[in-house]
Amino acid sequence: MYMADNNDTLLPGEHRDEVIQYFNTQPGTRGGYETADWSPDDGGNCWNSYESNPYLRWPVILDEYIRNRDVWRCPSAKVERGAGWIIGVPDWFTAVSSAEGSWPYVGEDWVGGPCESAWPRGWGGTVTDSLIQLTCAVDFTAGLHSEKAFAQSIAINGDANNHELKLVEVQDPVQYWICGDGGAQCTSLGWALAAYPDICCLECSGLGWTPDWEEAAACGECDMACVQFHGDGDGSMIRDPELRKPYARHLGGVNAGFLDGHARWYNSTSFINAVRDGDLDGLDAWVPLQAEVDDCCGDPAMVTFF
Repeated sequence: MYMADNNDTLLPGEHRDEVIQYFNTQPGTRGGYETADWSPDDGGNCWNSYESNPYLRWPVILDEYIRNRDVWRCPSAKVERGAGWIIGVPDWFTAVSSAEGSWPYVGEDWVGGPCESAWPRGWGGTVTDSLIQLTCAVDFTAGLHSEKAFAQSIAINGDANNHELKLVEVQDPVQYWICGDGGAQCTSLGWALAAYPDICCLECSGLGWTPDWEEAAACGECDMACVQFHGDGDGSMIRDPELRKPYARHLGGVNAGFLDGHARWYNSTSFINAVRDGDLDGLDAWVPLQAEVDDCCGDPAMVTFF
């Protein structure tokens, strides 16, 4: 419905020059966060110019179409994201840039910042302004969920490549993943996060190319504490699909929605195979697929995803 009202074009990105130029300077290194942690390696339009605008969140834009925010929640989800960093005023850019010295921390208190997706007032429940109240509304790793805050376990394909993407530019909308089960992440999903949404985050583990977590961590792909947040922590889950099954949410599989409007259930292993074989499009790999790992983290024979 949204695309029909907007010339068959997906949801917008950020266009204001002053916003883009500000975030291209990579502002804010306080609280132990180096600029490289939340800025693109190759410079250019810093993705924080988009994430820091609370009015560009897909659930916010689509609110007038969906009208019931619980549609974004899966009753079977073990992990949810939601409206974390709340900006309390309509002029979000002035609020963010004026508070640069205070994010991502005010004193010792985490309040979010441009390394988090911003949400407008009214989505954080009892948290109406994170910079004033010194807290995020939702943060599953910290166990935060303020009363009546928006929670999300249905993910969208909010990758930067999809900002204002036109339907005619998509080769096959029937196999272009646009939404589905989410949890540990609900935007810009890699394929493993889409296949196993209730673990953060299987894809970053080195894909099981290595028999132990320490060797995978040495590759520097991701924080192993995050990988193990809902996992066994010893690498056996990577090697044994049956151990991963509980994190697939729906009887060993996940639901996926496509750009042409249809939806279907996938066994999670079949879902990953479909991405590998080019039968399912729209999802990037956060780390390389099996065919590209020869000089990565050890023996690809350890992989049991495919």
